[in-house]
Amino acid sequence: MTITRINHIKSHRIFQDFAWHNDLEDFDRYNLIYGWNGSGKRELADFYAFPNLARRLMESFLAFRYPASPNFLSQIQSSTFDAAKRTRLYRFLNAYSHREVIEEQQHDLTLLAEAPQILSDLLDFMADRKSVV
Repeated sequence: MTITRINHIKSHRIFQDFAWHNDLEDFDRYNLIYGWNGSGKRELADFYAFPNLARRLMESFLAFRYPASPNFLSQIQSSTFDAAKRTRLYRFLNAYSHREVIEEQQHDLTLLAEAPQILSDLLDFMADRKSVV
């Protein structure tokens, strides 16, 4: 995944209303993010590692739960879990994981702020005993 800038972060931990200043250069191939303890460095890293970890967890779970389904989408659709949450999980995990580049015109990187809700939905999906068909 190539990240060139973070346009805006609103209401996430230390970031209440962060906006990329025009005088800042875009990220290059290698970047150093530094700051005081508690200044938000780890929160930024968490956003970008989460989608791939969540996708791997979901794929492993689905392969166990729905081994006869041929692919990720059909495995998710095999579940009777809430349809809106299934769609949100699929969209998020497809859009933000297993990709080298996120196209800015299609994906807004600030949507990664929904990661905590996605994690909650993912854990609910895995805990839902009714979803076995």
